[in-house]
Amino acid sequence: MDWPAPVVFALFVASVLVAGVALGTSRHWRCRARLAEAVAADLMQALRAERDVASRDPLTALLNRREFYRRGAELMADPQGQHLVMVVVDIDHFKQVNDRYGHATGDEVLVNTARRLAGYAGRNPVARFGGDEFVGLLATEAGGTVDDQWLRETEERLAATLATPIPVRDGTVLVTVSVGLAPVRGGADLADVLRRADAAMYRAKGHRKRTTQPRRHSSPGRLAPHQKLAWHQGGQTPALP
Repeated sequence: MDWPAPVVFALFVASVLVAGVALGTSRHWRCRARLAEAVAADLMQALRAERDVASRDPLTALLNRREFYRRGAELMADPQGQHLVMVVVDIDHFKQVNDRYGHATGDEVLVNTARRLAGYAGRNPVARFGGDEFVGLLATEAGGTVDDQWLRETEERLAATLATPIPVRDGTVLVTVSVGLAPVRGGADLADVLRRADAAMYRAKGHRKRTTQPRRHSSPGRLAPHQKLAWHQGGQTPALP
């Protein structure tokens, strides 16, 4: 049946209007979908940032105790053929830093020590356990040997790295650290290895206390092996390694 020309034209206009409405509706929902995706992405990013903040020590930005236990347990469960060594670090005579120079200087010492420990550890997990105590779980190269000589050399190298001069607001603080290392043996859990490293650190600290005494220096210079704590005012501040 032939439709009259006005009817055909009216149907054509109606179909165009319907298509336009449908296209407009489709575009509207596509815009809403893109907006929802952007909001969801922002929320996920904010959630990840919040979780990261919750897993960090607020002063040093190292891992906190809970997050270290979680990541350390994961690493010990799948070491991927690497040797793992627990390390515990404690700053010697740190209370004297706070007592003599104030907590602001003490915080600067903690932040710089944390930065150096993180740099030494690389991608391995390191944490501040509270106060002036830090821990890390170091992974050595696969096929390497972790014997007494390796432990002594690593302890000395790490202690030397952390004992270099620390620039602070009013000068330079020289501190030393006591380091304890404990290799992870098959079947050991994280808490047990941590206790062994902590015991090794206290043995090292006890030995140092019997053989050294803290001294204060008023002029710039290198940290002698027998010095425990020194304070330099003025002079050129050494750059961080």
